[in-house]
Amino acid sequence: MPGLSNVLVDMVSFEEAVIPLKNNYLSLLPIGTLPPNPLELLRSDEFKALLGKLKEEFDVILLDCPPINLFTDARVVAAESDGVILLINSQTTSEEDVRKSKSLLDQVDANILGAVLNNKRYNQKQMASYNYY
Repeated sequence: MPGLSNVLVDMVSFEEAVIPLKNNYLSLLPIGTLPPNPLELLRSDEFKALLGKLKEEFDVILLDCPPINLFTDARVVAAESDGVILLINSQTTSEEDVRKSKSLLDQVDANILGAVLNNKRYNQKQMASYNYY
């Protein structure tokens, strides 16, 4: 299935790679063929130009990236983005990992918009307090 990587190396046009979803309010651009050099593609002028085109065409653009502590790709994308939302898994992400992630984002001058904590487990007593909201 063609996607972002194929658009960046001019194998297909953006229009050929983007998938409009049924509700006509969302579109999806898959990753495409896994390139041998994904980091090089993300650092390319073509990627920056594509982001500019996307900003003209769409109201909101969400780019899903691998963990920032493990892959440089996420830092490159964060540096080119208007904002970053850090996803934190309460079951597997340590405080140290969160601090390291923030530090890595700060190093590329990323605009951290906030964080989402997911996979949080609550006991019955904690859940009962939500009845008042």
